[in-house]
Amino acid sequence: MNYLEQLKRQLALDFNCEPGDFDRDENVLTVSALNEGRRMYSNEKYFLSMATLGRNAVISADGRLHPFLRGYMADRLGHWLFEEEKLVVLNAELNKYGYRLCRAHHMFLPKFDVQP
Repeated sequence: MNYLEQLKRQLALDFNCEPGDFDRDENVLTVSALNEGRRMYSNEKYFLSMATLGRNAVISADGRLHPFLRGYMADRLGHWLFEEEKLVVLNAELNKYGYRLCRAHHMFLPKFDVQP
């Protein structure tokens, strides 16, 4: 298995989705979960977490955010959801629940397969 497939398997655990969800054209919205094998940065479920591999976005969030997020991500390419003007709108919605955006981790993958 190459590193991209391994990444998708790990992100699927982190974002409570299927690895193939990162290959879809449309954005994907899931409910946050504490899946076995996820990367643990907290013992609590994320209120909101978003990722893109450059095509669509996968958003895992508390169910209370889902009505807002459906409109937020509708008819938009996933990577555009990470633009500052979109994030300002998202942050305002998070504030209603006592949250704010923080820790934007930009991670990049090499273009070619890396040999172990």
